[in-house]
Amino acid sequence: AGQKGAGNDVFDRPTGIAFATNGDIFISEGHAPDFGNSRIVKFDKNGNYVKAWGSEGKDPGQFGGIVHCVAVDAKARRVYACDSGNQRIQVFDDNGTFLNQWAVPNASHIIVTQDQSVWVISTGMAGRIEKHDREGKLLTYWGTPGTLPGGFNNAHDFSVDSDGNLYIVQAQN
Repeated sequence: AGQKGAGNDVFDRPTGIAFATNGDIFISEGHAPDFGNSRIVKFDKNGNYVKAWGSEGKDPGQFGGIVHCVAVDAKARRVYACDSGNQRIQVFDDNGTFLNQWAVPNASHIIVTQDQSVWVISTGMAGRIEKHDREGKLLTYWGTPGTLPGGFNNAHDFSVDSDGNLYIVQAQN
């Protein structure tokens, strides 16, 4: 506590956490203004360090400074990372091997639902919620940027309760 860094158990601006069905823990790290690290860190279910992947950059497997969130697909064990700095979602296997990337502007949060749909909040000028299949195909979206009812102004996080109600956290509305 109180120290930042890039070691196995030291972080600098962690941004998200996700749990695999076997208990593995994935942490995304890297946030403006000074970005900190640009990586995903994996721990086993007992909290033991397994590995980390990612660095600053634009190539597949690299992150553009802002690694805003992480999610894990329960069935396929795919790891999805919001690479907001590069305006994309990156997809890895659970050992950090790069699988795919999709263009999504300013992705700030991502969840994978039981039906394997991938939901993303896209902030900024897009200001919408997007539903993708697990290969990245955009299936639908809704919302608009702004402060009007139904508008999004820096939406940062969302979740769905057991009744299917959607809750969205907005930093500026």
